[in-house]
Amino acid sequence: YKAVVECTKNDHLLVRRNAVAVLANFRNADAVDQLRKIFAATTDPVMKYRALQGLLKKRDVGSVPALLAGLKSPDEVYRNACAYALGAIGDKKALAPLCDAARTTDDRDFLWSLLPAIARLSEKKEHADFLAAMEKRVATLPPQKGRGEAINPDVNKGFPVAPPTPEPADTKLKVLAEMCRLGRAAAQDDAAIKELHDRLDKDGLKAYYVHTWYLTIECLAK
Repeated sequence: YKAVVECTKNDHLLVRRNAVAVLANFRNADAVDQLRKIFAATTDPVMKYRALQGLLKKRDVGSVPALLAGLKSPDEVYRNACAYALGAIGDKKALAPLCDAARTTDDRDFLWSLLPAIARLSEKKEHADFLAAMEKRVATLPPQKGRGEAINPDVNKGFPVAPPTPEPADTKLKVLAEMCRLGRAAAQDDAAIKELHDRLDKDGLKAYYVHTWYLTIECLAK
C-alpha cells in the first residue's frame, strides 16, 4: 500500500496515473483519504477522474461536499461528472441541490447527468412531482444539435470505418423526458410504474432508448 501511495507522487506521469487507479482497490480508510486528497489537489484530469472513480467505487459519502461544490463549476465536464457521482454515491442530502441545479439550467448535457442522479435518489411523491414538472419543462426546450449529437465528419478520417449516422436533433430531449418518467417510477408514482411494466412486458428493453437502459434497470429494481 505504501509503495502505491508513493507512486501517486512519482515524477513519471503514467506511473502517477496508474497508481491512482490501483489505489482504489485498497480497502483501508487511509486509501479513501488519499483518493480525496488527489481528487481535490491534482491538476491532471486523468488522475482526478481516476480518483473520482475510486471514490464512487467506495460510495464515499465524505466526498459529497466537494461534489456539491462542483455542481457550480464553470468546467462543464467536471460539473457533469459531479452530478453523476452524487447519484451513484447515493447520499440523500445531495437530492435538494441536484434538484435546484436541474431547475435552473437549460444545458442538455448537464441535465443528462442531473436527471439520472435525481432518479436514483428519489423515493417520495414530492420527488415524483418534481420530475413530472421537469418533464414538462424539457418539452418546452427547442430541439438542438448539441455535443454528442453532431458527428464530426473528420473523426474517422484515414480509417475504413464510416462514422455513425447522426441522431435526430430532438433525441436528447426525448431521452431526458424518458429519464424523468423513469425517475417518477423510482419515486413510486403508480402511473409511471405501470407504464414501465407495460412497455417492458411488450418489447423488453427495446421499448426504451439505449441511452436509458441502465437507468431503466435501476429504477425497475427500486
